[in-house]
Amino acid sequence: MHFGDSPEGRNGQLTAVGFFGIFLFAATVLAALVAGSFLLPGPWVWLIGPPWIAYDTWQAVHHLRRGLRAVGLPARPVACAGSPPLSVLIAAHNEAAGIVPCLTALGLGPEDEAVVIDDGSDDGTPDLVAGAWGLTWGARDAQGVRWATSTAPGVAVRVLSQPRAGKARALNRALAEARNPVIVTIDGDTVLGPGALAALRAAFAGDPGLTAACGILDPCGPGGTAAGWWVWCQRREYARAFLWRAGWAADRMLILVPGAFAAYDTAAVRAVGGFATDSQVEDYELMYRLHRAQPGTRAVVVATAHARTEVPTALGPFLRQRRRWFGGFITVLWQYRAMVGDRRHGALGTWHLRIKTVDTLLPLYGFAAVAVLAVIWVRDGQPGPAVLGLLALKIGVDALIQAIAARAVARWQVLPVPSWLGSMAASVVEQIAFQPLRQLGAALGWVVVAARATGGGRW
Repeated sequence: MHFGDSPEGRNGQLTAVGFFGIFLFAATVLAALVAGSFLLPGPWVWLIGPPWIAYDTWQAVHHLRRGLRAVGLPARPVACAGSPPLSVLIAAHNEAAGIVPCLTALGLGPEDEAVVIDDGSDDGTPDLVAGAWGLTWGARDAQGVRWATSTAPGVAVRVLSQPRAGKARALNRALAEARNPVIVTIDGDTVLGPGALAALRAAFAGDPGLTAACGILDPCGPGGTAAGWWVWCQRREYARAFLWRAGWAADRMLILVPGAFAAYDTAAVRAVGGFATDSQVEDYELMYRLHRAQPGTRAVVVATAHARTEVPTALGPFLRQRRRWFGGFITVLWQYRAMVGDRRHGALGTWHLRIKTVDTLLPLYGFAAVAVLAVIWVRDGQPGPAVLGLLALKIGVDALIQAIAARAVARWQVLPVPSWLGSMAASVVEQIAFQPLRQLGAALGWVVVAARATGGGRW
């Protein structure tokens, strides 16, 4: 599927107006606010700030309210005869440092299996796994693919080594080999917490109609002060993200289950063709296809399934990751634009994807606001008390929202509840030192998307 292709057929064309209308309106407002900030006299020069602040604050309150409602709901009862066995799929490329701890921590059940697809590693990853589990390599076939398996009882790990083909192709190869009704995808640097697989299994056992689920990811990284700061910021960010996802899941609007630790109904994934090999965000794109194929698709966040995953701990890798994530988000939403406003998809189409359409422009709003503020400050001098007061109020409101979210997440996941003062102080630091970097990474996603749309650019 190419960037300009629409995945919907003729019946989806009228609903595509929802995407174009919302996007063009938001873009026009942005252009008008920037122009007005330079052309209008007096206090009107600060025109761009309040609308962006108002929308961003409304959205945070909206997500918080839905998340709090979702985690306050009683747990779904687990009432199903038998629990489905799991096939854990691990696409690995140069994961020698973490692949053995990743596999050791799985906690496979008696009918579970783990399929490691080594995607052209040159650091000995496949031989390391084969040696640790006593697997025997077979001969390479004409495509350069070989298997390592064991005939010993109780060994549920298999390894397939293939030439470098990309993560999505590796996952699809593993999907074709999966023997069980539920697949779990994890990254080679992800280490599951105790009982994580059992919690996912219980989620599918208790809801036979469940299509997808995700656990809670806890960012980690190497030691050191600088790395610790990056991990600390992303840990706070991830915690809020999973609270928001819990709210979306309660309304059947969850459109992203992170592939670093996700579970899917095997038959449903096979029915839509597996993982997209031309997408930089194959986990995100897959959920759109699942929702498109079956409106009302149920996906959940399993709060008792935890895993540690490595995150970027330096500016360059962090910006590259966020550039890829946000550029992938824009591209996928464009590909599935016909779902925006489509009533067949319930609240996902009529509400969530409409909000997401506006969100594609949020980084540009944020940077435009900062640029206008800087230019006018240099040209006209320091802004008045009203403008500075509005900025201070925004920081304070965000700190309160994030403190409420942090305390709610702690209760939801049965963790120590942080203090109000500590949470709000941490939020202020995060807003000033980390959030602008997130916005920069997202804005770079737009740069790459624009370049690729004109025939150039790399992720």
